[in-house]
This record gives sequence, structure tokens and C-alpha cells, in this order.
Amino acid sequence: IFKMFYQIDVKKLIAYSTVVEMHWLLICLINGNNILLLSAFGMFISHAILSTNSFLMVDSISRRFKTRLVFEISGLNYLCPKLFLYILINLIIFLGFPGSLFFISEILFFTFLFDVFPIYSFILFFIIYFLLANFFMKIWLNLLFGSISSKINFLILDLDKNEIIIFSFLIFLIFWLGSSWLSFFFKMSTLSQLSFNLRYYKRIKKIPYSDTPKLFKNPQLKGVVRKLGIMTPKKPNSALRHVLRIHMYKTKKKLISRIQGVGLWPVKFN
Repeated sequence: IFKMFYQIDVKKLIAYSTVVEMHWLLICLINGNNILLLSAFGMFISHAILSTNSFLMVDSISRRFKTRLVFEISGLNYLCPKLFLYILINLIIFLGFPGSLFFISEILFFTFLFDVFPIYSFILFFIIYFLLANFFMKIWLNLLFGSISSKINFLILDLDKNEIIIFSFLIFLIFWLGSSWLSFFFKMSTLSQLSFNLRYYKRIKKIPYSDTPKLFKNPQLKGVVRKLGIMTPKKPNSALRHVLRIHMYKTKKKLISRIQGVGLWPVKFN
């Protein structure tokens, strides 16, 4: 990770910055917690999209400037306004813009870490989002807003139609996946409920008990008596019970019904 501090190649800078996500992904998979597995799945997809978009942008820069060195590229906001805009949007998403899939994955990851390992997660958060992000953005802002060198050709072409379609599709895809994941989480448990499960057992909602579950709250269902018999009840009761085996017409269910009272004894096939 700390090799980012002395990189002069833009492509290597992107490569080492994406290694951080692979470390998070490894932590999530080794732990095996439900929250971290969801976070790992989101990081896996967002890493694939963001890395693809970033490397395509670096390729666009190298094809126009014939170099990938940091100190030989500057002034993209003036030379290539469209490329500058897409790179800026991609950098904002890479840092965790709200609504993107990468932001949701980070929220899940750091929610678990701050709940279980507060000191370790604070150190990790400080290194990644203050030291590395500061150095990473410093280099890219120099490329975007730096003064134009006299060696740069001013006839550099901007993005063509195909490149704009590809970059727009990848950016739209990561926000669409983020919105899909948000709707998925709203249908599931909330983040507070998921983090509550880290320390306590799940509270299972009790199903209300019914004396006649096979009647489906309909006491007037018709059936036919198939068998008559006598059964012994559970302890501590000991009196014999007269019971019937009934086949229901409508629900096609078979049930055993007790005959209430004294002197009632229906005939078979009633």
C-alpha cells in the first residue's frame, strides 16, 4: 500500500490503490460474518467496475500524451474537458460518493469494524482516508488542474463518442447497482439490526398459536369421517379420548378431531 507514496506512473498508482480494496475483501472472506460477506460481494463488483473505468481512463491519457508519467501530464481541464470531467467523477466515486455501490460496501465494512475493533478500525480509517487519499488526490489534482507544460501539444483530441458511451455506462452502472442494493437492504433488516446481531441472539417473532390450524380459521369446512378410534392423552391426563380421522373436502387435508361431550358417537362415512 505504501508504494503509492513514490509512484510516478499513473497506471501503477491506480493498481496500488486498488490493492487496498483487495485487502478489505480478504478480511471479509476470512471473517465469514454475514455483514462482511455482503460487503465483500459489493466490493468485488464495485472494484471490477471502478478498476476497469480507471484503467480505461489511464489508457485514454497515455494514447493522447504518449506517456504515463505524472510530471509530464497536466492541465487536463483545459486540453481535454470531457476527459477531465469523467476522471473527476470517477475519482469522487473512488473516494466513496454516497449512493454508489462502493460507498455502501464501505459503510457495511466499517460498521462491522467500528463495532468489533474500534481502535484498529480508527487507525485503518486514518491511514486510508487521510494519508493515502491525500497523496492519491494530490497527484490526480495536479494532472487535472496543473499548469500546462510547453512540451505538450495543444492539438490533443478530446474523448470520442465511443469512449463517452463506455465511461457513461460504467458510471451509470455503479450508481444503478448502488440503488438496487439500497432497495435490497430496505426490504431486509436495517444496519442497526444487522450490527445488533453481532452480540445478541436473533429475536424470532412468535407465530400466534391456533387450536385448529388445519381449518384455516374456517370452522364450517365439510369433511367425511374415515375412521373412529380411542386415544390416550398426554400426561398427566389419563381419561380415554374418542377421536375421528376426517378427510376435508375443500382443503384436501387429513386431520384428527376429538369428540366433545358424552354419548356422541358418529358413524363412519358421515
